[in-house]
Amino acid sequence: MPNDKKHILCFGALGQLGQESEILFSKDKNFELTLADKDECDLTKIETIQPFIEQIQPDLIINCSAYTDVEGAEEQKDLAFLINATAVDEMAKAGQSLNIPLIHVSTDYVFDGQGNAPIFPNAEANPINVYGASKLEGENLIKQSLEKHIIIRTSWLYSVHGKNFVKTMLCLGQKREDLSIITDQYGCPTSAGSLAKAIYDITNKILFDHVEEWGIYHFSNPKSTNWYSFAAEIFSQARAYGIKIKVKNLAPVSSAEFQTKAARPTYSVMNVEKIQDNYGVDVSEWTKELDKVMQVLTKS
Repeated sequence: MPNDKKHILCFGALGQLGQESEILFSKDKNFELTLADKDECDLTKIETIQPFIEQIQPDLIINCSAYTDVEGAEEQKDLAFLINATAVDEMAKAGQSLNIPLIHVSTDYVFDGQGNAPIFPNAEANPINVYGASKLEGENLIKQSLEKHIIIRTSWLYSVHGKNFVKTMLCLGQKREDLSIITDQYGCPTSAGSLAKAIYDITNKILFDHVEEWGIYHFSNPKSTNWYSFAAEIFSQARAYGIKIKVKNLAPVSSAEFQTKAARPTYSVMNVEKIQDNYGVDVSEWTKELDKVMQVLTKS
């Protein structure tokens, strides 16, 4: 591998994925990393994005930033589209003018969830909520503005950082004896650490091995499950690590019993073969990835 360092600009540095990406890239002497969050570049101030990228002059941009409040997006549609679409387009335009590749993270929520087989990257998107629509618009703008792009759709992201389903379940599980969890929404839990490793591997392939298989990819940790079974596994692993879980009655309920502003896909399991075939990315099962995260959370 060449000795010259490659400069990576990572937007969304304080999020789950951004923090996991920082851990990986900062350990590698082949990379120089610039981390950007709101203080460095406020994505709601559209006019600042391209000048910021021009100033940094990175070899590759990784966009981990997003407006991810699915419920909030129903009421803050303009803000969701501003961050998830308009700001992303500015990154793509800067990338095109400066010949900088972009790796952008998207979501399984671009699909309506009406199928029953793993979804391929070339499947027709049909979002059923504002969040999904804003993310799809971001994807489309990237495709229009920048040739050298990798869009990675992922699902059910969790980690030791920030707010996520795993940490919420651990908190509730230590306080409540009765808990009701949705059982009719299917997907694949994905650890932010495993996704960061996928992005890291792809970055190496692009910048050092000159592998340029641009386009849309899917990444998640198989196999498929539902929120109820995910919660049950969280509690099982927590107990195995000595955490006192008080839940005695974990009740399966339908999504119809929960009133939400935003509709959710019923089935958003994604096919990950393309990212394995084109970039040799390792994809491990979600229970194994959960165990890695649980080891850290149960020690904190």
